Formats: sequence, C-alpha cells, structure tokens
Amino acid sequence: MWSGIRSIESTVVSRGLKAWIWSTPYREDAEGGDVHYLSLCSGGIVTRVVVADVCGHGKAVAAISSKLSGLLRRFMNSKKQDRVVHVINQEFARVTEDFRFATAVLMTYEHHRKRLQFSNAGHPPPLIKPSSDGQWQFLDAEDKSTSAIDSDGEAAEHLPFGIDDEARFDTHHRSIGRGDRMVVYTDAFMEAHLAGGEMLGLEGLRDLVQSVSDSHPGKNFEEFGRELVQEFRRKFGEDSDDDETIMVIEFGEGRRMPGIKERLAGWLQFAKSRRATTSSI
Repeated sequence: MWSGIRSIESTVVSRGLKAWIWSTPYREDAEGGDVHYLSLCSGGIVTRVVVADVCGHGKAVAAISSKLSGLLRRFMNSKKQDRVVHVINQEFARVTEDFRFATAVLMTYEHHRKRLQFSNAGHPPPLIKPSSDGQWQFLDAEDKSTSAIDSDGEAAEHLPFGIDDEARFDTHHRSIGRGDRMVVYTDAFMEAHLAGGEMLGLEGLRDLVQSVSDSHPGKNFEEFGRELVQEFRRKFGEDSDDDETIMVIEFGEGRRMPGIKERLAGWLQFAKSRRATTSSI
C-alpha cells in the first residue's frame, strides 16, 4: 500500500504498471485535501489506484482526507469494484462532519486480464493515450457492468462520496494495452484561469497534455509528468488556490510477481493497517 495527503513527488511500481505522482497541498500546508492511493493485493495481481479530492483545501480538511485514505486501505484485497465504491461512500458519509464530500476516481487494474475497472464519483475524468494512438482522450468505457441508481431511483454515477449514503456508482471496463498512458488529476488543473479570466476547463487541459506529449514524444512517463507540471506552472504561475495532484500511469510489465514471503508480508501489513484504521475511524 502506498498513499498520502502530503506534498510528494515519487514513483511507484506495481504489477503491470508504473505510476509517477506529484502532489502539493494548498499554500505549502503540511497536509491537504487531495488523497493519492495505490495498492497491490496480497496475491500480487490486482492493483487499485485512487485519486480523490475532499471539498475544501489545505490543513482545514486534512483530517477528513486522512480518514478517506484509511478507508481505502481497508479494501486492499477486495476485487469487487462496485462493492468497494458503495461501501466507501457509506463509510465516508458516516465519518465526515459539516456535510463534507469528496470527489474520486477509483480504478482496479487486473493485470492477468489486461482490464481496467473504473468508477467516477463526481471527479474530473482521467485522460488516456493508447500506445497505438498518439491522441489523448477522456477515459471512457467499453461496457458497463453495474447500473448507477440512487435511493430515489435516479442515475447517481457522478455523485461525490458523502452526498447520499445509498448512492450506487457505475463500474466501467476498458481493455488496456502495453504502453498505454493515463493522467489522473484533481480539479485545480482544469480550474486554472487563463489571461482572459476564463477557466482552462477539460478541453483546455486535454490540449495542454496533448501539446506536451507532442513536444516531447520520447520522454518516459516520469519525465513526461515533470514536463507537464512545468508547462502548467509556466502558463499559470506558482501560486494556486487549491491543493494540486497529478498522477501519470504507464501500463506494461511493472514489477514481477511477488514471492511467498512477500505475500505473507503483504497480508500482515494489510491486517495491521485494517486494525489501525478501524480503531481510528
């Protein structure tokens, strides 16, 4: 398990993927409202990736962000994406105060199937670039396995966590190829303001990612991520009105299959973490 709510620039390698994460809390606070999370199940096959954004920013919401991170750790070994999203929403609604909510993208990558399951709880959509195509596109689905219906019978796919504890969230599937890249981010990037006062927006952010990709086609995923942040800073300056998080993922071989000792160590770590987060929540 690898997660946090603090400022970080780091790379993590899991089964079938590598991820570079850059995150900075609002105005250099020690902790913030953005949550980044990645875990490999004890069997060494399923990787879960989450980027979340608690309403508010900086140290004022850090305690709630920490609770959300703890909830995610409890489901490290759960392979049922729709069940995980539903329970996390219920638990998050229970532990938060002042009607706080959180947007999130939750993804489960099954390396043995080369398949990505993903759900979106009111979060900006990730961008993906297939290795066979040079164009970045918003992550979409090949099929849908779970229909999103809330307690009133209405579609609830894009509700943030904490709004309705009975909300249901769509689980989508997408095939993943070797060399496919993905960018997951929080709303600070799309809400940056251009010189004329208008927001960059989703399409503007996609154009920015595409331009960096076209300008540096030979960069590895870490270098690409750094170039992307540098270009964003060049256009919009160093100061931000929100926590900022961006994750660049490259799918491929990643790390080898863990051995027996590593699996046992993973189970022990999971058990300790679950006891700790359960007692703190």
